[in-house]
Amino acid sequence: MDRCPLDKVPNCAKIILKKRPIDFEKSELLIAHFLMLFALRKSLENACSLLFTALVGEELIVFSEDNIISIDKNYKNVINKVIQVTLLGFFSKKYSNIAGEIALIHCNPNQDYNIHEFGIIHTCTSSFNQETGETSNMTLQVVDNLLNPYFILMDSIDYKN
Repeated sequence: MDRCPLDKVPNCAKIILKKRPIDFEKSELLIAHFLMLFALRKSLENACSLLFTALVGEELIVFSEDNIISIDKNYKNVINKVIQVTLLGFFSKKYSNIAGEIALIHCNPNQDYNIHEFGIIHTCTSSFNQETGETSNMTLQVVDNLLNPYFILMDSIDYKN
């Protein structure tokens, strides 16, 4: 799941999304349990990353109307939600790489729509030209309140039915 692009659904997830959990065969049940453990591991990694950022005294990265030029993509599939933004300026971290860090997107693209999402920076590219100055393109994988990037997939595996 880590190696699969954000806009693709890996085969292991496709297998279990076809049925209700009550209809799972043993192999599908094993895949569902593995995916839940994988999501738990990613949540713990994100919590440790956020704790490290706080311990070294770095501030949380915030993208707002002050530095967002445009929201290029805002979509979700059966696994995760992704937001891609173009930003003014260059972003870097003193003690760690920018990719893999937790960031907050807080903006109001229009009157009826408000974005307030935490996400993991998946990709970051920076460029400089004389017309626009220094810009960065970031792709963020949105996390839920448990810092789980695969919350949509986990919600679809509902064992209560």
